[in-house]
Amino acid sequence: MIVPETKRMFYIKLNVMMTTMESPFIRTLTEADLEFAYKLNMAERWNDRKEDLLRMYNYQPEGCFIAEVKKEPVGHVFTVSYGKLAWLGLLIVEAEYRRKGIATQLMNKAIDYLLQHGAQTIKLEAATQVSELYRKLGFIDEYGSLRLSKTIKKPTRQKRDSTTAITKENINKIAAFDKKYFGADRTKILVSLFKENPQLCFANYDKATVEGYLMCRKAENGYSLGPFVCNPESTRTAKNLLQACMNSLENTTLYVGVPETNKNAVDLLTAHGFTQYSRSIRMRRGPELTNEEVRGVFAIGGPMKG
Repeated sequence: MIVPETKRMFYIKLNVMMTTMESPFIRTLTEADLEFAYKLNMAERWNDRKEDLLRMYNYQPEGCFIAEVKKEPVGHVFTVSYGKLAWLGLLIVEAEYRRKGIATQLMNKAIDYLLQHGAQTIKLEAATQVSELYRKLGFIDEYGSLRLSKTIKKPTRQKRDSTTAITKENINKIAAFDKKYFGADRTKILVSLFKENPQLCFANYDKATVEGYLMCRKAENGYSLGPFVCNPESTRTAKNLLQACMNSLENTTLYVGVPETNKNAVDLLTAHGFTQYSRSIRMRRGPELTNEEVRGVFAIGGPMKG
């Protein structure tokens, strides 16, 4: 028979053992883990396909991490480095393992990795309910980020304008234009999106000068629009690019994320029938970018990569 004091000590020791056993092990994510990542994304009702997760992984294979408890995966986080600017996203922990510090450990691992690889500013898109976690890790709010969608039934034809399909010959010119607004060189992102979806990538030129571009891709449900970057002084260009994209789709839903501070972008999308279904917070850790111009960002590339 266990006497009360002995019984109390027994449960203390048992609790210590259980805590030790459930301490997460953080390791580098491998391609074999992507099936688990996909299941977590589906459980959260996020709209990423297996192909999207593989693309994200290939951007920064050594910067993606997974948490294990008892050698079983329970959570993950992905990163993308653009040099001095880096992005962090796809942070998910299985529901039964939340509020145990696992998300914080994953974040710390990802932040340490990015800082060691030259990042000075790290950005992310935070759901309101978890934004406090990021603030505790040194992130500050920048602005709201809206999520909008539109159901497209039949394409509407328009008069021919200077909008054309992006080609592999001009993708570097597109990337140079993009850098002026995004704040960093993301050629690797644009090249990969173009290779997968050339029929859904459009650009607009004033003679030989890029005035704007738009990329769209298949999602788990419907399509995702973005990145979509345009000369902020040319709303007509943005309208033509958006129309070209919508004319390429039929009987589907188009999803888009847009900086709330870009009133021209919000007005354009609203005028074309997009409605808001969600909102997140753009957050930053580190110095503010001086070479970023959000006025030209009409749609983000995605909450996990900017």
